[in-house]
Amino acid sequence: MSTGTSNPEGRKTRENIAANRPITRNETKRTGVAVPPPSTGDDIRDATQGRFFLEERLLLCPTGEPTTNSSLIACLHQISNMKGATKPVASAVRAVAFLIGELEETAVNEIVRDAVTTQLNELTADVKLLVNDVKEKIDDHMKSFPPASNVNTADKSHHQPPRGPRTYANVLVSPPPHANPKLAAREGIRARQFMLEGLEGSPKVSQMSAPQLKAEFNRILERLGAKGKGVRSALPQKHKGVLFETEDDSLANWMKVEENRVAFCNAIGPEVVFKSRVYNLIAHNVAIAIDTENQRHREEICEVNHLKEDAIVAMRWIKPIQRRSAGQKTAHLILLFNDVDTANRSIANGLTVCSRRVRVEKIRKEPIRCLKCHGWNHYANECISTTDTCGNCAEKHRTNLCTQPQNKRCVSCNVQGHASWSRECPIFLKKVDECNQRNPENALQFIPSVEPWTWTANPEDQQYRPRTDAQRNEPNRNSNSHSHDKNRGATAYVEDWSAHPPYTWDVAEPGNWAHQHQQAPQATQTAPPSPTPINA
Repeated sequence: MSTGTSNPEGRKTRENIAANRPITRNETKRTGVAVPPPSTGDDIRDATQGRFFLEERLLLCPTGEPTTNSSLIACLHQISNMKGATKPVASAVRAVAFLIGELEETAVNEIVRDAVTTQLNELTADVKLLVNDVKEKIDDHMKSFPPASNVNTADKSHHQPPRGPRTYANVLVSPPPHANPKLAAREGIRARQFMLEGLEGSPKVSQMSAPQLKAEFNRILERLGAKGKGVRSALPQKHKGVLFETEDDSLANWMKVEENRVAFCNAIGPEVVFKSRVYNLIAHNVAIAIDTENQRHREEICEVNHLKEDAIVAMRWIKPIQRRSAGQKTAHLILLFNDVDTANRSIANGLTVCSRRVRVEKIRKEPIRCLKCHGWNHYANECISTTDTCGNCAEKHRTNLCTQPQNKRCVSCNVQGHASWSRECPIFLKKVDECNQRNPENALQFIPSVEPWTWTANPEDQQYRPRTDAQRNEPNRNSNSHSHDKNRGATAYVEDWSAHPPYTWDVAEPGNWAHQHQQAPQATQTAPPSPTPINA
């Protein structure tokens, strides 16, 4: 029976027992502190012993090198692969290695971030000091100048041109400094010209002369309250249309508004419409699989080249299909665009047609040659000659009926050695120089527009010369990889519209190649092969 008194010896015995027993997991959870187990003689007591232990067992390599996080991570992975280590122990060691690696990346990122932030703050402070210093110097420099008077300021503002949107009319009024003055004046007139069609449905207007049309148009514009000075001229055309020119740019700008156009056309007649201006380009070596009459083909070309669906108005081949050579796979194609910016972009970048990149150029004007007498500056339907002249042998018969095409004789030069249609003919080259003088736009690579770069002449085109027969017949040096470069520089044979009276609408339409044969079927003759490039 207990007497209630303490037993010192018994209490000492329990303390000794508690001190000598091992630390269990339950006790660690109860106290919250991991008490290390009692050490033995083989335990690692410091970092030196630990390093020696690891290097001796080839767990820490290389020997003697400073310890880094990377080396410790590699060491832990080696320990996890030691023999005798259970799977939980190996997984635990490997997990510790991954955690140390993540801590190292975080520390490195923080160090880099702090360094970059410090450098940016210093740079920002230096820039602010520099800006403030420059401002002070500018202010001190401006104080040295006397203040300008109010009168001078008003005069300067009066003479300063108004700032507004850069339009085509503004560019033509003030063309770029490098623009040809003659070309700028011609483009300014062209910007004020408009073409009307469908007047045959209005008997009263269709029978009027040029002065009567001008008076009628001015009366209609006055009634509509149009801005500007009125119409300068109104000239009937051969195709039943009327080309009229405004007196100033303000009326031209008024005419470009769709509502004003509709009101003006309705006042003239029910079927009268404005004809849109088109821009003719030539695409070299296009696959003949294209159908020029198929609207879907035109839309597909626009879609592939990221153009508007109706950007290409029409297409036509330069050479008639029946004159193609056997096995021909490509030909030159004329494209009609309804927007000058789209046309210039196509010239600069080219077009993709049938999964093939083709080169696009502006069609330049060349001298007009009659296909009946092979004279110059008139068409066959205007020719006063009573007989046909052969373009091959210069005899009195049609070219397509020539029995001696190998006997070349030029009608213009009256010498043998080349045909009348040869592009090496001295008379033809002289006519080309004269045509270039009349048409300075031949020296421009692009069609003049609002953009100043479209007015810059290409150095290679300052003196435009068509390719000679020898150059056109020259074989392609690398036809496999650059077949689209074949006949590079060849230019389509295009009628010179400048030889017509100034009121002629300067737009080549799909039927132009038959234009000179429409009114004179007795003078019709097959065009010689030379005006178009070989294999085109």
